[in-house]
Amino acid sequence: MIFDKFIKSKSGSVINLKRMLPYLFCCLIAFYVLPIAARYWFNEMILVLIEIPFACFIISAFYGVKNGFNILYSLLVGFLFLSTVFIFYNDSALIYAIVFSVISVVGNFIGSRMRKIVQLDGSKNGK
Repeated sequence: MIFDKFIKSKSGSVINLKRMLPYLFCCLIAFYVLPIAARYWFNEMILVLIEIPFACFIISAFYGVKNGFNILYSLLVGFLFLSTVFIFYNDSALIYAIVFSVISVVGNFIGSRMRKIVQLDGSKNGK
């Protein structure tokens, strides 16, 4: 199966793609379901400028807390948004794939820092 493949980073650590799937799926839901809902309930500009970036940031932060920092995850988030550009938006929305990747990097980084803080607190309380 394709998801049984592993990617090795330069440091030699193995990155498991299966760990990313639930978080990428949540981003995919945000990228596809929110634009459909936006057509009926609110303005699409609010969606692209506030709601999807916020969802992307929160999901990436949760990924960072659970799995640590991973740049590949953030690149995949941007790649997933590319598929929605031609369905819901126009060519001018292509830049948002880069924006959402950057937002994902920031969320992932903050989540990984929170993970390290929690691990440090756990080791101090355990002594």
